[in-house]
Amino acid sequence: MSKKKKIVIGVLATLGLLLLGGAGFVFAQTSSFDASMSKVYEVPLPDLAAVDDPAVIERGEHLADSLGACRDCHGQDLGGQPMEDMGPIGSFHPPNITSGGIGKDYSDAEMARLLISGIKRDGTSVIFMPSGDFRWWP
Repeated sequence: MSKKKKIVIGVLATLGLLLLGGAGFVFAQTSSFDASMSKVYEVPLPDLAAVDDPAVIERGEHLADSLGACRDCHGQDLGGQPMEDMGPIGSFHPPNITSGGIGKDYSDAEMARLLISGIKRDGTSVIFMPSGDFRWWP
């Protein structure tokens, strides 16, 4: 076998191993993500309830508009938006979080847990929610 042929075989074998290792890495990461998304977390409901106090409502609107930037994802009326393209990580559809959307299915405490912990009613995680930024809100 010629020296040139050995080099070509070596390069091809190295590329094959790199591709196989890369595929294994992607499979491991995908499996780990899927397992974390199906895990049920035991996060207690906060002791919160909605109030009609105009000052509290104004503060909530301020947080949603400024620090929370809720309207950036969920739309100006919080009624959801069309699918957002997130490039190589995929796309997502921000839901309607008003009382006409998922808000009708969640109690005040469940909605608060969703916002501050990223945990849905069934105890599983929300896929894309910056809840770590909202932990200090209550």
